[in-house]
Amino acid sequence: MKFLAVLVLLGVSTLLVSAHVTTTAAATTAAATTATTAAATTATTAAATTATTTAATTAPTAASTTARRGFPDLPKWLQDILNGKLLG
Repeated sequence: MKFLAVLVLLGVSTLLVSAHVTTTAAATTAAATTATTAAATTATTAAATTATTTAATTAPTAASTTARRGFPDLPKWLQDILNGKLLG
């Protein structure tokens, strides 16, 4: 049963990683398209990029101070694996 749960977890994480790469490629394409627009649009994009960068650097700091540690809904043995502890 534990082996099956680990296989399912690996499958889900693989799916999420592959979906993330596809999303990143689409964002890169959109950024390249935005770079070819007029000068007024470039100024707007620069302002939006600055705001996005600021939000992206602030959000992890706030989340790391307020987020709960661990995985409360998972079984103890799976929490140990995800936290890098050996089963025992």
